[in-house]
Amino acid sequence: MSKFLTTQLKRVPAGKNRFLENFDQVAEQTRTSSKNEIDVLIDKDSSLSNIGEQRKLEIDTVVNRYKKEPPDNIWFQTIGPDYLDNITKAIYSMKWFFFHIKPGEQFLTSDNPAFVFDSLGIGNSNSELSFPISHNIVLCADRRKRSEMQYIAGQHQLVLELNRRTVSNATRFVYARDNTKWLEPFVFKNKHSLRSII
Repeated sequence: MSKFLTTQLKRVPAGKNRFLENFDQVAEQTRTSSKNEIDVLIDKDSSLSNIGEQRKLEIDTVVNRYKKEPPDNIWFQTIGPDYLDNITKAIYSMKWFFFHIKPGEQFLTSDNPAFVFDSLGIGNSNSELSFPISHNIVLCADRRKRSEMQYIAGQHQLVLELNRRTVSNATRFVYARDNTKWLEPFVFKNKHSLRSII
């Protein structure tokens, strides 16, 4: 389940957008580290100077091309199992609990269903994660001291708060079990104010 939640954070359109936002910085770090490695080799063997300078120019060409048009296969690699271990371990180490609600209420979901506060991530002591499992159950996790695997009845205000997270996190689509009167104005509200649920 931790791996599934990690994938939900990474493979959705919002995850790709985060990847693209950080791509330039990562590309520049790769450019710098690659050139530094070449310099180390040249320092050890000056006869490599000419070919080393050629390789640096090739690095510039590749990095510049990738920055202009980041290839999808690089993003695909970052959502593969080998790249998910740290996030998966962080989610696994959190305290998990579940909110369930009575008939008449509903949890929403979206095309970006796993929510974390961007400013906190998942490794902070105040981090929170929420994920709608069904229309009446939401998985939540945090790092506060609590008993393992609690099942808690969710009150109306908590349902609203978790649904605000879902709506604010959506890229294009929000999904509901029932089309009720409050749903459309709630989904299309300009901005939702988000708070901790604990």
